[in-house]
Amino acid sequence: MSILKKIKNSLFRRTDPIKEIKKQLKKAFHAHIFDAGTVSLVEGSMHLMDLRVEDVMVPQSHMVSLKIDDTVEQILSIITEFSHSRYPVFDSQGRSVQGVLLAKDLLAQIKNLEYNFSIRDILRPPFHVPLSRRLHHLLNDFKRNHTHLATVIDEHGVCVGLITIENVLEQIVGEIEDEHDSYDEPLMFDHGNEKIFSVKALIRINEFNEAFYTQFDNKEFDTLGGFISNAFGYLPKKGDVINIDGLQFTILRADSRKIYLIRVCDMR
Repeated sequence: MSILKKIKNSLFRRTDPIKEIKKQLKKAFHAHIFDAGTVSLVEGSMHLMDLRVEDVMVPQSHMVSLKIDDTVEQILSIITEFSHSRYPVFDSQGRSVQGVLLAKDLLAQIKNLEYNFSIRDILRPPFHVPLSRRLHHLLNDFKRNHTHLATVIDEHGVCVGLITIENVLEQIVGEIEDEHDSYDEPLMFDHGNEKIFSVKALIRINEFNEAFYTQFDNKEFDTLGGFISNAFGYLPKKGDVINIDGLQFTILRADSRKIYLIRVCDMR
């Protein structure tokens, strides 16, 4: 029986289709039907169903944004510094998102060094998503709305962060770096709660110790991911939980090779 038929049959039995897919993926890998990269892509795609926007978004405190009354010179300065292609634009008080500015739209207006236009005229409509939106649904939202960036709002309609299509795709293929990526990008984000954080597994142990006032050994393991894997005694999978020195670590994203994202809850 083919792998696809086995998966289809599992849908009509009481077996868990996700577990069946993973089982067949493992068999396909050992049978040299799929390589490790293909298996990782499929597993990453399935992870999207479990992750929510709040798990991978860029929090408001780390957003690079503009204000509606910024001058063209101010905007160009920010674009030059950060090299992003899209920027959320807030009102003059920095509270409400008015739209999204595409760098290419601005450059098209000023190519002749004519600054006599209003930023309002070239803003794209904002696309808002709630914190609880599942990532596989959000990916479809991006496709349907023909946009690459969404602002994240809480239950009161207040902007608390942003998420891009790149943030979603990285959950499938791993970190995507280009020539504009900053190696100083924050590796740890809070979610408006001083006790709960999302932390990238590649954060160095000494940085984590400094942030959380811990004394984890950094001699044997350089990164938090390595330290946590050693604490489990095996490579943990998504959803696995371990408590260490008053901190609860929940694996948010991992594949058969490494951990990518960890939720840290300070229970002290």
